[in-house]
Amino acid sequence: IGHTNGCSKGNEFSMELSNNRVKTIFSFLDKGQVNQTRFNGHGIGCEKMIYPIDSRLNYLNRRVEVKIVSI
Repeated sequence: IGHTNGCSKGNEFSMELSNNRVKTIFSFLDKGQVNQTRFNGHGIGCEKMIYPIDSRLNYLNRRVEVKIVSI
């Protein structure tokens, strides 16, 4: 799940950015020879920020969360 640090440039931009973060992880896994059928994901923009924009830790909102559901 891709996340962004706020939606200051609009929701559409934030969604595109978070989806691109997920695509980057997919590319990394694919280069590591992980079969693409084993993972899926999407971006959610700024819907679930951990820290408020005015926090000094707000940069941690820029992230991709990976959940392993089976081995």
